Amino acid sequence: MVNMPNILRVLDASAQNYEVVLLERHGRVLLLESPSPIAPDAALQLKLEGELLLGEATASIPRNGHFEVWMRAQEVLADSWHPHPDWSALDTEESVQGSLRALNSHLVFYEQRRRTHSNGRQHNLNESR
Repeated sequence: MVNMPNILRVLDASAQNYEVVLLERHGRVLLLESPSPIAPDAALQLKLEGELLLGEATASIPRNGHFEVWMRAQEVLADSWHPHPDWSALDTEESVQGSLRALNSHLVFYEQRRRTHSNGRQHNLNESR
């Protein structure tokens, strides 16, 4: 595997960008090499070649002068579209806040779906008794 640099953005008020290296990938779980630690549960945007991933940091471990950051991707978007030239404000604070709102709405949706399915299973268990 060629360790190519990729851009990791922390989706908070700081909107910090880091050049990171993808060390491992197992589906939606990624291991990144970062120059700085990333707080667990921080919302992240990772730009890889051909993909844009939205997710969260799950761990940040110091290793030999850098940090190994584990990320769980919630959304993986293919980079098959080309933005309109007038869309010059993609990396503004407003776009970061929009990414956070979109990620939050997806997480809320998945949590509601999980609760609905677990409540349905509990209801079915109660009926079968």
